[in-house]
Amino acid sequence: MISVLIPIYNYDVTHFVEILYQQGKAAGINFEIILMDDASSDNFRKTNQQWQTKPEISYIQLEQNVGRAKIRNLLAEKAQYDFLLFQDCDAEIAYSSYFENYITQCQGNKVVCGGTIYKEEAPKDKSLMLRWKYGKEREEKPAEKRQQQPNTAFTTNNFLIPKKIFNTIKFDESLIKYGHEDTLFGYELSQQNIIIHHINNPLIHVGLESAAVFLQKTEEGIKNLIQIIQTKKPEKKFYQDVKLLSYFLIIKTYRLNWLFNLLYQLFYQKIYKHLKNNTNPSIKYFDLYKILLLNYYFNLSSKKR
Repeated sequence: MISVLIPIYNYDVTHFVEILYQQGKAAGINFEIILMDDASSDNFRKTNQQWQTKPEISYIQLEQNVGRAKIRNLLAEKAQYDFLLFQDCDAEIAYSSYFENYITQCQGNKVVCGGTIYKEEAPKDKSLMLRWKYGKEREEKPAEKRQQQPNTAFTTNNFLIPKKIFNTIKFDESLIKYGHEDTLFGYELSQQNIIIHHINNPLIHVGLESAAVFLQKTEEGIKNLIQIIQTKKPEKKFYQDVKLLSYFLIIKTYRLNWLFNLLYQLFYQKIYKHLKNNTNPSIKYFDLYKILLLNYYFNLSSKKR
């Protein structure tokens, strides 16, 4: 019935998989959990490969890192059941009915997104504040809010999809950097007139990165976004639906690129230091940081073309 697919990279999934396994057994259905490790460090490999002793669980070790898109495609190829439940490894289960909630959605051609939440208490490690605060303010949304822009609100960390639909799209393996593979996937679903259905069945995102790592990943995601718009040439609605691109569209329309290049030169380093080192970083500064980077890298890539 359901193949639960979890890519792993340098994370201990012991508790997460134990709860999933217990909920799957309690549901009394055919299920499997496939863990695929994307060339993690030896200590994480040793910890996580213990699960291959369970008949419903398989552990696959990749010797070379293949990235977020390709590993998900590989997991789907290994799946034996008709419905695929994709999850990120750095998560905790919020509800005792989590598995059961997805079982009730295994029908027809629905793609279902359960959402993400964060712990209420701020992290004690202040280097994690930017990631936690951004998650609480921008990513933690109830299903009713996400359903207002269903395909734009799609995320890869917690979603159910029929295997036959997944095989018509798959994740774009040309996106080798981190970020926005979910943006493209949601858009390509909409191009096939598949509207994502959102439910309140979240996972708790507990694998918070330091501000320095999060800022680096954000930069990689912006480069991916530029690659998408330059190679896929999406329609105007794509720009309007992706909030960051909607701002950038205004910049281009009114030919304000020069102004944002100047702002980048004057303020980029100051904003970066604020976001990296401040114990209470401003998410509005983070928004400006992303716009400045997008404008900078877009202009840089345009000169190279």
